[in-house]
Amino acid sequence: MREIKFRARVFDDELGRHKMVYPTRITLFPDAVYVYVPEDDYEYQIKPEFLLQFTGLRDRRGVEIYEGDILAREYFAHWVVCWGAGAFHIHNTTAPDRTYPLIQTFDREVIGNIHENADLLKERTEGE
Repeated sequence: MREIKFRARVFDDELGRHKMVYPTRITLFPDAVYVYVPEDDYEYQIKPEFLLQFTGLRDRRGVEIYEGDILAREYFAHWVVCWGAGAFHIHNTTAPDRTYPLIQTFDREVIGNIHENADLLKERTEGE
């Protein structure tokens, strides 16, 4: 059975910046999402798009793959992990019509995510 867990992007007032956390409790309301992070003993309010689900897969180095992660393969385009039509997919950042089911990851590795490393998508798009 696949492990169900999430990662969230929250704003840490003490640090004065965003950070990624792994909440143990998620509370959903029609107009808000709250995530509880035991390490901080704090419940953050976040935008729904900042709640990222674990795909159940790992990259070639064993790193967990989450929705919103950017995957790369040497000499090939970068791919963004997304959710749609009831499954996780990888979306080619340089060819919008190329979207494939995320079923194997042995040849790809996580190099960042769309929230903290959006520059990776821009650099790759301009470079190809």
